[in-house]
Amino acid sequence: MNDSVYKEPVIDLPDVFWNIMLHWRLILLCAFLCGVLAGAYSELRNRSEASGEEAAESADYYENALKSIDEGIARYQAALTEEQKYLENSLFMQLDPYHLYVTSTQYEIRSRTADSAESDLLSLGQAYAAEAVDADFLGKIAEKYETETQYIAELILSSTNDVSLMSTMSGTQAGTETVEDAEGTAQTEEGSGEPATAYYLTIEVLGREQEFADDISSAIEEHFTEINGELGYVKHTIKMRSRTHVQKVNRAYRANQKAVWDRIYDYTDKLVKAATNRENFVTKYESGSAALGQAVQRSTPKYAAVGFLGGLILSIFLLGLFYCHGSTVKSGRDLRERYGLRILGVFSGSGGKGLALDRLIRRKASPDTDGRTEDMCLRITAANIENAIHGRERVVVTGSLAEDTLAATVPKVRDSVAAEERARLDFRPGFLINPDSRKGTEGADGAILLEQKAVTSYAALEEELQLMRDLGVEVLGVVVI
Repeated sequence: MNDSVYKEPVIDLPDVFWNIMLHWRLILLCAFLCGVLAGAYSELRNRSEASGEEAAESADYYENALKSIDEGIARYQAALTEEQKYLENSLFMQLDPYHLYVTSTQYEIRSRTADSAESDLLSLGQAYAAEAVDADFLGKIAEKYETETQYIAELILSSTNDVSLMSTMSGTQAGTETVEDAEGTAQTEEGSGEPATAYYLTIEVLGREQEFADDISSAIEEHFTEINGELGYVKHTIKMRSRTHVQKVNRAYRANQKAVWDRIYDYTDKLVKAATNRENFVTKYESGSAALGQAVQRSTPKYAAVGFLGGLILSIFLLGLFYCHGSTVKSGRDLRERYGLRILGVFSGSGGKGLALDRLIRRKASPDTDGRTEDMCLRITAANIENAIHGRERVVVTGSLAEDTLAATVPKVRDSVAAEERARLDFRPGFLINPDSRKGTEGADGAILLEQKAVTSYAALEEELQLMRDLGVEVLGVVVI
């Protein structure tokens, strides 16, 4: 009687591997399905990204950003063009601040009416200052020198802030004074006996040459004479008091010229940077789009390959986990190590059927067969059974084989035993579920168990062993199918 104590099983890695490989069709099927699902997921995601809102928003962002960059470039280009035009055509930019010719003309404005207020003469001075830079007047001078009005105006220092007002008292006027009216006709004014006030307007004209400055100063003088009668809200006379010609140095003008060059350098630098940024932005977007397109082309097979590999690994892992923690009999060696049972025979029962790969894997997965054929395994099993039952009158052959295996295997085992030994064997399959088999086992001289790998559970086998002990029947060995 077998009173062996249950032992902790030892997992043999080669045994695990080959038992996993027995399910190679299932492994390949799972890997294939995972690859198809991963490839389909990748294709759907790529199509969604290519036609979805994200791609549209990316394109809109690119167009808006590129438009903004182009507008900035256009602004810098326009400003640079304007500054370069000014640099090339401005008469002021052609001046040499260290050899500057200045024609300074002083005009005297005097009222003909004794009761004119000083503010009236101040207004007249401001009006004449404005006329000195009048656009229509300067336009004629600009035509003469083939330039633009603004380039002539910036050479005339005659704004309101440039008017030099000097109040002088001429004392009590006695007798008469001869003055010229607007038409140049001599008239005589009697002295009023009241103090007379005169205002003086100074206008400076800049030039590279003295002749140029004198020419414009003379034109301004003629213009003042012509408009004398038009500025008639106060009766007055205006005449040139003095004219001086000076060559001087003015570093402030040099600073003004430098400011123009600085603006040109600044706009040029900004334009170069903006053009570079635009080129980098376009290159980055195009490279990103190309990479995205390539990713769309490559991602589907890549995802399919990754999915196939992932399915392969996952299925192998799950099968290995199931094998290691499974609740069914794995091999004859497993039963010997767990329960100390004597193994009378191990064979696959598959014959020569199936692919060569299947036969190879089954042979590697059943190390107890040691590459032997099924006929050899049956003969060895019969010899072990005959040795085990030697000297015993009745030995019950039972166990928990599946119905199909039972019908195919029991006749083979029975026929492989010699006829004189076969008479002492009492085949009673279905020990746990067949009452007659259990009843017929009582009083037997021993028992041989027929168990099936991956079908017989450890719980069922332990229950059979316990029942045998309860019945007082010794388990002589196990045949593993």
